[in-house]
Amino acid sequence: MLGHTYSGGAFTDVRLNAASISEAELNALIVAEAGVPLGLVTGDDAVCATARRAFPGWSPSR
Repeated sequence: MLGHTYSGGAFTDVRLNAASISEAELNALIVAEAGVPLGLVTGDDAVCATARRAFPGWSPSR
């Protein structure tokens, strides 16, 4: 089972307007382009902190 959507062998950094973005941010942008709302973010405290910053109105449910 692959723990991430992308393999580090293909690329190691994705930038948007010269800023590195997370895998979660990239995936959210891809589905948003198709009109699909963000429905789920899973991960550790670091991913949740990124999601709080990147996705206004999102909050983790525990």
